[in-house]
Amino acid sequence: MLCADNGATITDAIIDAMGTGHPEKMELALNRAVAAGVDAQRLLRSASLHFAQIRQWRAQVDAGKSIRDVLGSARPKPHFSRTAQVEQQAPTLE
Repeated sequence: MLCADNGATITDAIIDAMGTGHPEKMELALNRAVAAGVDAQRLLRSASLHFAQIRQWRAQVDAGKSIRDVLGSARPKPHFSRTAQVEQQAPTLE
């Protein structure tokens, strides 16, 4: 169970670094993922699902909602530890 939780944390760190434009953080997290044996397919699937969700939230922001309102009504909600990173990602999509 600890490995699964660690893998999820590393995956979140990679995705959030990607989404917020921090290549150094992303490289460090990728190195940790490789060392922990995180499956590359799992990482790609998680990133794909994350950015698809970000696009849906961005559409709601474009329709006039605040990102905080969008995330407050999201189901499932992003983990509280990632809220700030997710807020940064949604408004920057083009």
